[in-house]
Amino acid sequence: LVWDRHGGLAASQNAPPAEAGSVTLAVLPFEDLSARHDQGYFADGMAVELTSSLSRVKGLRVTDSKSSSHYKGKNQDSAAIGKALGVDHLLEGSVQKERDDLRVTTQLVDPETGHVRWSNAYSGKLTDVFALQEEIATDTTNALQVTLGVGAFAKVPGMTRNVEAFDEYLKANALIGEPDSSLEVIDHLQRAVSLDRSFAMAWLNLETIYRRGAVPDADVRKEWQRRAAEAYEHAREAAPDSPNVLLLGAVRKAFDGQWREAGDLYEKYLPIADKYDHDYVREGVFLMAAGKASQAVAALERAKAVSPLDPIAAVDLGEAYSDERNFKQSLAEFDRGLTLGRNLGALKGAASIAALGTRDEDEIRKWLNADAVMAPFLDNPSAGLAAIRRRFDAEAARENPDVQVYYLAPWAAYFSDPELALEVQRKYVASRIDDLRSAYSLWEPVFRDMRRLPGFKDLARKMGLVQYWRAYGWNDFCHPVGGGDDFECT
Repeated sequence: LVWDRHGGLAASQNAPPAEAGSVTLAVLPFEDLSARHDQGYFADGMAVELTSSLSRVKGLRVTDSKSSSHYKGKNQDSAAIGKALGVDHLLEGSVQKERDDLRVTTQLVDPETGHVRWSNAYSGKLTDVFALQEEIATDTTNALQVTLGVGAFAKVPGMTRNVEAFDEYLKANALIGEPDSSLEVIDHLQRAVSLDRSFAMAWLNLETIYRRGAVPDADVRKEWQRRAAEAYEHAREAAPDSPNVLLLGAVRKAFDGQWREAGDLYEKYLPIADKYDHDYVREGVFLMAAGKASQAVAALERAKAVSPLDPIAAVDLGEAYSDERNFKQSLAEFDRGLTLGRNLGALKGAASIAALGTRDEDEIRKWLNADAVMAPFLDNPSAGLAAIRRRFDAEAARENPDVQVYYLAPWAAYFSDPELALEVQRKYVASRIDDLRSAYSLWEPVFRDMRRLPGFKDLARKMGLVQYWRAYGWNDFCHPVGGGDDFECT
């Protein structure tokens, strides 16, 4: 009644004063532009979700939904709305549904000038409505922190203040994990760093894409590795104290067998990450590679809590639980990952190895489509080992072995030939095929007997892991014996 009678004046007079230095914003009701105007519920929910998400950003005062809802269905001047609500920014949006396709647009408006400071559009399927809602809330919250200069995200070392560069960064992130998306992701990230050469976080993503790119041609793979190193150097020069730069530096050192130096960088990363932002997925991978499975599970559970729809986190968490021999939780996580619809190749490959550790034939067959070449040998281990030996000997002679050679090791272990499994692992580690998998694959339960071999200790020393354990604590599988330099693994 007060709003109707006084045209919003009361709200303006009673609006809570902004904290000193804070930015004020109102999320207006989203407009339903669907032909049948049947998406009002989603439009309303989107506005409420964004209000809730943005209200948690430090330094940003957001008008509550009750006040903003007064403007639903009303075509009023933005300057008048801004004045009535006592805010200096308005977030507007619209929802449009065509059959099963849903399109949502958002834009940040300066009410005084009507100028659009930032905008974006999102598309998805109606069946994925909640995933889409979460994606929009996360992206919009991050984008507004950058645009308005508020919140921890905007202050992370290496973050951009260039809205166009950040928009390209968001587009790249949305594609990561999609099949055959590497070149498109690289294009978006290259545009981002061309707009802001100091955008360290975009450089870091470029490093990861180049380093992990599945490139069959050996010369192109070598060129991508060079570009990965170059991208990391750009990031390090732009933001040497960025937690993300330090953590990726630790990963790169570990990958190069310099585990002691990797530990130094990781220990430097932790207090800075507490101040700014943790990359719990990369933390978890680093800890898994070191054999610290219980710590990896803790980090990756936090990653899941922060981003429950991230398929990459689901893969890594499933593997971490497998390392802990918590097969029930591991396989449940892989099943959950299947529902996320992305990164399925990596997920099925990881799940198949975890299933081998269970020695449950039904569970193994469930995931065998990820490695169907071994399916005929489940009931004939001797023939399976002969097939593995033929394939491995053929690949071992090549300078750049096929990445699939890695999957021979767990099968050799499953067929009770730990020596052959270790031989494959040595070749895999030497070829440095893919990221830290050459380290964290060692701790899978299927490799239990392999870890007891004297040759495994030599491999751990060669990789630089033993120096790291002595400096920063032994892992969940290995411990010193005899009071000297010797150790054993289980």
